[in-house]
Amino acid sequence: MEGADTARTVRQNVFGFYIQDDWQLRPNLTLNLGMRYEPYLSPSEKWGRVSTYLDWVNQTQFSNPATDGTDTYFDAPGEKMFSPRVGFAWDPKGDGKTAVRSGAGIYHVLILSPYLNTVVRKNPPDAGTLITGGEVNFADSVAYARARTAAIRSLTLSPSTFSEFIEHQMHPSYDIKFNLTVEREIARDLGIEIGYLGSRSSNLTQKSDRNSLRSIQINGRPFVVRGGTRPNPNNGVIQGSHTDAKSFYNAMTVELKKRLSQGYQFQTSYTWSRTVDDSTTGLGNSDFGEGVISQPYNHKADRALAGTHLTHNFSVNGVWELPSPNTGCFVDSVLGGWQVSSIATLTSGAPVRVELRDAGRRSGDRGAPDLARNRNNQHPELNPGFEGDAIWTGTSAGCLDTDTGRTVFAGDQLGTPNRYYDPCAFGLPPAAPDGLVGGFYGNLGRNTIEGPGFANVDFSIKKITSIGISEGSTVLFHADFFNLLNHPNFGTPRDRALRGNGRYESNAGAITRTSNTERQVQFGLKLVF
Repeated sequence: MEGADTARTVRQNVFGFYIQDDWQLRPNLTLNLGMRYEPYLSPSEKWGRVSTYLDWVNQTQFSNPATDGTDTYFDAPGEKMFSPRVGFAWDPKGDGKTAVRSGAGIYHVLILSPYLNTVVRKNPPDAGTLITGGEVNFADSVAYARARTAAIRSLTLSPSTFSEFIEHQMHPSYDIKFNLTVEREIARDLGIEIGYLGSRSSNLTQKSDRNSLRSIQINGRPFVVRGGTRPNPNNGVIQGSHTDAKSFYNAMTVELKKRLSQGYQFQTSYTWSRTVDDSTTGLGNSDFGEGVISQPYNHKADRALAGTHLTHNFSVNGVWELPSPNTGCFVDSVLGGWQVSSIATLTSGAPVRVELRDAGRRSGDRGAPDLARNRNNQHPELNPGFEGDAIWTGTSAGCLDTDTGRTVFAGDQLGTPNRYYDPCAFGLPPAAPDGLVGGFYGNLGRNTIEGPGFANVDFSIKKITSIGISEGSTVLFHADFFNLLNHPNFGTPRDRALRGNGRYESNAGAITRTSNTERQVQFGLKLVF
């Protein structure tokens, strides 16, 4: 019947073709080449119920088959998905003790229908369109197909309209990945590997409030004039996903590994890495708590350490089969068959950002009044004298919220769950110059704080006992200890430090959760026959 219908049957076709061949150029040198071609078509809707933006700046209503002949949600650049790969393996001395491996390739990211998950179900233009023509029997596919030409009613936009869309002309998203590793046997069953890994990603998706007020440059800084006109005055907030983000990854890896022999094995690995991107937000705004970018028309303003970045990552694991008495009697069944294993993980902290809450929302509040949907994504100003880890190590410099009288005392210990970083490091952006009404964006970068590190040890003990019911029958007992040392690993601190009116948040820098559980123990008993 006539009314809002948010159900959609999205269709998209993907094809994959791959060819690879290896050439043994010399007894100690192998070359491999490959090519992957994975075209994907633009997503459409089974019954033609598609509406979207073709030109979000000038449109006064949504585009759909009835008005513009648009029958896809976005134009997929799938025909350009040629992805070559190359690699080699080389044994310099031909003695089987050294291996040099390297590879590089282009890996395309397919923009598939899951990217439409939110907008198709919840927000216009894709969701909430109207079925016209009276009652339609949805169970009768023939009748429904006949009615589909009348299924879209163009909605006239207004300054109060909120909509969410995916850029119609997409760019092909791709990664260029490359690596080089050298592996060497240094003793029997013991080897070491040193490597470099890298990637460069282009045309990645990110979200921004596309219909926000544009900024001007004053003294080299972006400034937004209050009360300006949106690029599309016929519409309100337009949150768009667009393909213009980049990311960069570089890592050094070291691994020491002993294969199982003489009753034990172990593996130790260390990675030093640096991950930089424009936004660590994928399909949803809640990914890593980041949401849309802070300056809608300047995605490079948020280029910084990614939400997934970890500078140091160290892990060691091992298995030890305890020696058996081999007496052939009852003592052997009790003391034999024991095995212990453990894994320990140590990492540095993930990046943490600091936000300026309600930036430019009301007259008199500092920050850029750009009319973005989420003005909590703006950054504050970094006060003079603060740099690097001085923001979250040592003691607080002390400051006073003159509006509320709340004090952050000088000498307060930082790096603790109660006060991980110093709120006094942050202030409001500069006031508007004389003769102008509006505000600046803060100069603090994204993800400038290193959060708490992570340390964890898991331990397991296992006993295998032969019981002689049938050939190979055993009883397996195991006890597993997760977070054996019961070490608390704290989560990230609260990211909102102060508001646009200058008030410090009472719990700025506080940590209210842990990133792992307390010690947990489980036991198991299994009969194998």
